[in-house]
This record gives sequence, C-alpha cells and structure tokens, in this order.
Amino acid sequence: MPSRHACGVSYVNRAEHAPLIQAAMAHAQFETIHPFTDGNGRVGRAMVHTILTRRGLTPHAILPISLVLLTRSDAYINGLTAYRYAGDAGSQDARQGIDAWLRVFLAATVTAVEQAERFADELEELRQVWRERHPRFRESQGLRPVPRADSAVVRLLDLLPAAPLVTARTVQGLLSVTHPAARQALEELSAAGILHPKQVERNTRGYLAREIFDLLTLTERHLASTRWDTRESPPARLVPARPQR
Repeated sequence: MPSRHACGVSYVNRAEHAPLIQAAMAHAQFETIHPFTDGNGRVGRAMVHTILTRRGLTPHAILPISLVLLTRSDAYINGLTAYRYAGDAGSQDARQGIDAWLRVFLAATVTAVEQAERFADELEELRQVWRERHPRFRESQGLRPVPRADSAVVRLLDLLPAAPLVTARTVQGLLSVTHPAARQALEELSAAGILHPKQVERNTRGYLAREIFDLLTLTERHLASTRWDTRESPPARLVPARPQR
C-alpha cells in the first residue's frame, strides 16, 4: 500500500509501484499540495500522462483519462477528497482513502482504454473508406486504380491520421520528396475528396482531412457523455458542436 506522503519528486522519478498506481498517487498528491495559483489541474493531468509515457504504457498515444475524470467529476472530487482527508499516514482511514481514490482513477483508466479502442476502430473504418474512395477517383480520371506503394500520394494517405493538416512544405519534409511531388499528392487527394484546401497563411494553402477532425469532435462528445454515447445521454459539459454532414 503506497503512502499518501510518498509522492514527491523522487517518487515520480522512481518505479516503486506499478505505472497506473504511480500516476494516480502522483496526481492526487500534486492536487493536494495545489502549489500554483492557476493551472494546477492542467499540470496534474500532464503529470499523469508523462508518467505513463515514461513507464512505457503509452509510448505513442495519450489515454483520455483526464476527460473521463472530468465527465465523472463528482466521483473524481469525492475520490480526491477521500485521499486528502483520510487521516494520519498508515492509519485505517488513510488506507481507505487511498483505496477510494485508486478505485476512481483505475475505473477512469478502464473507460479511457475502452474509448481509445473505439476511436481506433472508427479511425480504421475511415481509412478503409479512403482506400476505396481513392482508387475510384483515379479510375474516373483514367489512371491506374492503385498507385505505386512508395509513391508520395500513397505515403501521404497513410500519414494523414497523424498529420491531418498539412501544407506542401510540410509534406515535402515529412516524405522527403520534391515540392512538385508534394503538391501533386495534395492536389490528387483533394480532388478525391479526402483533403480539403484551406488558406492558413497569407501565401500558404493548407490541406485539411476534415473527417479526422470530425471523428475527434465526435469522440470528445462521447467522452463528455456520462454513458459515453450521446445517443443515450447528452454531453454533460461544454463540447464542440456536432460536425455538419
């Protein structure tokens, strides 16, 4: 059983407990100390994800644990309160307070994993839609349906989930291709309805994968529903408007 007072800087830099326990305890202790006049919540949430990344649980992504806690704010506050005011370290009350907080945090983590898996599935479905849409467009233009696997357009299509807003210059750097090749790939995916041009600076045109941003918006709305589905319960907090179809 971790101590309520074990979560200083040295604790964060050790691996005394399992990663999720360490992240939960560090977050609770930081929010108990509340050292800043503003931004404590943001720093505390960043601490959670930093620990999970450093410990190898989330090397390539961020679990939306903080959004789940925000939606279940009553349970979150009650869990932190139980931790803060549970009595002297080592007492039965202290152990119960730690247990109450860990239950809240770990339950939020389970939900975050489930919602992240849901997002990954929906993202893969969207990528499959693109894989079907792109060859149809190329056929309509009298081109071979499937371009070379190492072509700029294929590589860019694979890259879009990680970089849903790009310019010719950024594509040139990401793919190590010439500016004309980058521009051609962008124009082809734009004509296929996968990218949408948007002026981002005075002399710079960006290309936006709107469906990725729509998916992110819908996911944020799901995470704001107490049932994790806006068809069953509306968002419980302020969220972006539903994307226009």
